[in-house]
Amino acid sequence: MYVSRRKSSWRSVARNFFTFDVHTWSSSNLKLQQWRAQQEEVAKLESAIEARRQEEEEERLKKEQEKEAALRSQQKEKLRLFYLKQQRRREVLEQRDQERLAALRSVMEEQARRDRQ
Repeated sequence: MYVSRRKSSWRSVARNFFTFDVHTWSSSNLKLQQWRAQQEEVAKLESAIEARRQEEEEERLKKEQEKEAALRSQQKEKLRLFYLKQQRRREVLEQRDQERLAALRSVMEEQARRDRQ
């Protein structure tokens, strides 16, 4: 009788063990799949966050470059206007000098004519 108990209990233990093992494997497999899905989601989210961060950084750099370009453009325009103003001033001075020279020559010619007479 002791032997029969042992056999039946061994079979019972073996059946329970394998059933438990299948359930454990199934449960572990499910947990592994869930873990992998979570890891994939984490990777996707990190990738999306990094992509957004990179877009924002590129946009910030683009705005900064546009701002610098506008500033350079303004400086070039100011410089162009400065040189244009200087050129006009030189032209006015040149014109005034030419007129003064013509007036002086006229006066000198008049004086020379009077001196000859």
